[in-house]
Amino acid sequence: MTREFDVQIGHLRGILGSDVKGGRKMLLHEHITALAQRRRAIELQARIQLSDEVKRVETGPGVKLRESLLGTAWVIDESVLFNPLLAAGDPQDPQVAMRHYVLLGKRTADWDALTRFEAYVERLVSRALPEGGHGGAEKQDGVSWLAGSDWAARAEMLGQAAGEIEHNPLTDVPVNADILFNASFLDAWLDEVRREGDAKTERQLRAQRRLQHLALERVYRFVRREGLLLWITAAYELVPVYREYYTTLNPLMLVQYLATGGRQRRNTLQQIRKAMRTLGTNAPSLKPLQQLDGRLQRMNEAQERHHISNFIRDFLAYRRDLRNFYLTQGVLEQVRLLEEPDEIRLSRVNNCLHEFLSGEEDQPKHERIRGHAVVKADLRGSTTITRQLLEQGLNPATHFDHNFFAPIRDVLRTFGAEKVFVEGDAIIATTLEYADDVDTHLPVARACALAQRMVGIADAHNRILETVGLPQLQIGIGVAFSADSPTYLFDGEQQIMISSAIGRADRLSSSSWRLRELAELREADARRVRVYELASDHPLRGEKGENHLRYNVLGVELEAAGFEKLKSEIDLRRIEISKPGSRTSAVFHVGKAPDIHGAIQNLVLRESRVQLFGLDGEGDATGELYYEVVTDPRVLGIVERQGSTQASELDVG
Repeated sequence: MTREFDVQIGHLRGILGSDVKGGRKMLLHEHITALAQRRRAIELQARIQLSDEVKRVETGPGVKLRESLLGTAWVIDESVLFNPLLAAGDPQDPQVAMRHYVLLGKRTADWDALTRFEAYVERLVSRALPEGGHGGAEKQDGVSWLAGSDWAARAEMLGQAAGEIEHNPLTDVPVNADILFNASFLDAWLDEVRREGDAKTERQLRAQRRLQHLALERVYRFVRREGLLLWITAAYELVPVYREYYTTLNPLMLVQYLATGGRQRRNTLQQIRKAMRTLGTNAPSLKPLQQLDGRLQRMNEAQERHHISNFIRDFLAYRRDLRNFYLTQGVLEQVRLLEEPDEIRLSRVNNCLHEFLSGEEDQPKHERIRGHAVVKADLRGSTTITRQLLEQGLNPATHFDHNFFAPIRDVLRTFGAEKVFVEGDAIIATTLEYADDVDTHLPVARACALAQRMVGIADAHNRILETVGLPQLQIGIGVAFSADSPTYLFDGEQQIMISSAIGRADRLSSSSWRLRELAELREADARRVRVYELASDHPLRGEKGENHLRYNVLGVELEAAGFEKLKSEIDLRRIEISKPGSRTSAVFHVGKAPDIHGAIQNLVLRESRVQLFGLDGEGDATGELYYEVVTDPRVLGIVERQGSTQASELDVG
């Protein structure tokens, strides 16, 4: 509404700046000025109309519709949902205060007095309640919670010494203020009881009426002592006069004139006259305000008490609504209405967007990601190969794209993986699991199968390099799993994925040069992945936050969390194969993983124990397990035959 108002004013000013002349230009200028002066009132009226329309629907046909569809009405109390302050641009807007509550001052001195008034009324109400009356404002047998109590005993409590009283939730129900302080409210109740012939309730209400008189008398004396009486009476008496004569002026300024004296009153009168001069010929007369001032000076105590009882109710209602206003604002600050396409796309892909579309609007297909696996391939030796290809007059870009990256792109599509990052020394891909798409509920199985195929592509590429006398390309792959959605950012049109699984997969794919040197001595060891825990006295322990060393050459390591997820995705069969010359066995898990077309790929995982690595080299095994997706064709053949005579020729685990 604020934006639309600016558009309309801008449109009128554009007309004013055109060829409009003479009297029409002057009228248009006055019209724009009047609109600007009434802007807050116009915007407030529009918000109130909108709020009233929503309330009409939500308390009318919307109630039955919601109950029929959801089995319940609003779980939010109406005092929160339809809080009048929500329609105000400012919770201290005097127009809203006059419409729903009472005008309150904005000066520090005013609020200091109101704070003392609040504490006094809290103590008074708490003393007037029956013992244990803090529990709520329920009615029993159709009678208010106040009816049927020992009013005489509670009347004595009104005069007790003031102690520190906690906030009583019953003061948040405005009708309770009427029951305790508003004589006309109680008189109407008494008339109804008399007509029904209920003598017992009539006696109780008469006793309550006496208590009410005592309570209101105490508040009346307090208000006079605090200097609030004239402000309260002026705030109520001004409303009809303001609506008839002074809608273009600030009502707080008028109340301040009526409720003060001396120099402050004279200064306020000067401000009123100055504001009137800006209105030109439309300025109202001061006479109605001066007549009201005279009536206030002649007001009797009965009228003053009536205004005070209304003030207690309206003040407590405003206090409740103000607290609910700030509570609601805190909730609403967590919600943003998005209009920019880039912001909508970013929120949608991060599962932060709530879309409420009409039947005519396109319903975007966007499923919630509930988990994802990350495949990180660490490439080693690409720089050396590139240099030697250039020395031989060959194009490295063409060579790598044709023999390595193009096959990688094909296999990514085969397993429904998304490319996250590709450079000469690293490839990162992810397989996503969508909550409502059963076909995607195999993220780890497909990530392992993808990693296995990537190693096969690297093997084929190395055979080509060997034929032309070039060094080998080493690859180590790590697979990590997170049971949640990744976060996405955008660099222009480029989507950037943020996930803790990327860092974990990166560590799994790494390979220590120390361990690669040791591996050259193990020709019979078929393990392509080995994990060591650094001993407590090792100088590298704790460096960069790491306590492990890894060897990963043409291998794939799957983290433990990923293995647990894999067991829930596919059926894994456990196989043990005896190691040559040892009483121990190598443990494997065998299963099958389908690609997105339904083609099956065999998976074999080796379960091994982490070994200690000290200053003297390898040590004993620890209790920690790690998992390798087997890529060595020799081991795959042995596992497939479940321990043939070939097992004695190769250390499989």
